[in-house]
Amino acid sequence: MPTSRSTPLRPPSPLRRRLPLVLLPLVLALGGCDEDDLLGPNDPALEPLVGEWRATSFRVEPTAAPALGFDVIEEGGRFGLDIEPSGRYAAVLEFNGLVSTELGTITVSGSELIQTPTDPPGDPTTVNWELIDDDQLILTGESEFDFNQDGFPEPASIRIDLDRVTP
Repeated sequence: MPTSRSTPLRPPSPLRRRLPLVLLPLVLALGGCDEDDLLGPNDPALEPLVGEWRATSFRVEPTAAPALGFDVIEEGGRFGLDIEPSGRYAAVLEFNGLVSTELGTITVSGSELIQTPTDPPGDPTTVNWELIDDDQLILTGESEFDFNQDGFPEPASIRIDLDRVTP
């Protein structure tokens, strides 16, 4: 199944790591917004994914040397994703002492999730998704990650396993 290049998270320099989805509650991320700002047209295709998700595994592997890959969660990181019925999302990655938050909109197209980050702004990215038993979500795709921490991300593949925290 074809995938598009995915670079949704952009942690601050010099650690500049780009990784796909994953989040803390939108209520915390958007605490200053009016309730009306959070409402929008609901996408029925998104309905099974609506809720708060926490990563149990976040595997990232360099395309050139997959054996050098590692699991961000096993290394002490955390990743959370919150998807609202309106299609808004919040993703938060904590790793190596840095916290990266991304807000945006998300749509479903078959087995693909298309993320359009709005804060920080960015190009739409795509990951593949699979829902298991309504409470486990697997995201896979292509991304970039600065494995050698030189400020230049290298091509990578990712697999993120998430458990539903709240519907």
